[in-house]
This record gives sequence, structure tokens and C-alpha cells, in this order.
Amino acid sequence: MKPEPPEQKDVTPWVLACVGVSVVIGIVVGQFFDTEHPGRLHLVSLTGQGPVADLLLVLAAVLVVLAGARMTVIVRPHWLIFLGLVLLATGFGGSSLVNRISPDSHFSISFLPAAVTDFIGAVLVGSGLRRLIWREKNKRTID
Repeated sequence: MKPEPPEQKDVTPWVLACVGVSVVIGIVVGQFFDTEHPGRLHLVSLTGQGPVADLLLVLAAVLVVLAGARMTVIVRPHWLIFLGLVLLATGFGGSSLVNRISPDSHFSISFLPAAVTDFIGAVLVGSGLRRLIWREKNKRTID
């Protein structure tokens, strides 16, 4: 008889965390350079309030991405899909809804929080769907 292979750990949350952190770093690097004047590139603040506020925003974005990756393990698939859809709708429609409601206000949200919200929403929906589909596939092969 062949010995059973050892149980392998699910590395999906670590992969999601690494991809998420690299997405945040890419967004930050892309936003730091002013490309309107290609002859002279200079650093632009993400928040407009200086480097300390920018650093806090980046750290908060990284922590949110890591928390989202951890949620893919803890939360049930149906709730992952629901929460992911809520985050996607918030990220895509939040600022446009505020602009529709009060067009005279000067409301703008930074691209980094909107992109992180959309990314986490997509990760949660994808992870929830993967767990639901994989569970159904395993149930059919076991029965």
C-alpha cells in the first residue's frame, strides 16, 4: 500500500497578501510621480498633507489588504461574496453617487483608498466563489 501524501497547507491567503501589497506599492509609486509635465518629474503628495499623512495612508492600505487576505480564510463563502460585492459597489459607485446627490460639493477621494476597496472586494468575491465551487466539486467526487 502507498502511504498517503501529507496534508498541504493552503497558501492562498499568503499569495493574496503578497499580491495585494504589491498592488498597493504599485499604486503608490504610480501616484507619487506627476506625469502631466513629462520633462520634469517630481513627487506629488497622495493626501496633500505631507509625507507623514502619506505614509499613514500607505500603511493603512497595506493593513486593509492583509486583513482582507486573512478574511478569505475565516469568513464563510456566502458572506465573502456579499461583503465583496458591497465593497465593489462602494468603490465603484461611492464617489459618483455623492457627486449626483450634491453636484456643487467638491468631493474627491484619493485613488489609493478607492483602488484598495475595489481590490479587496474583488478578492473577497473571487475567494468566496472559489470556495463554493471547489466545495461543490469535492462533494461530487466524494459521493
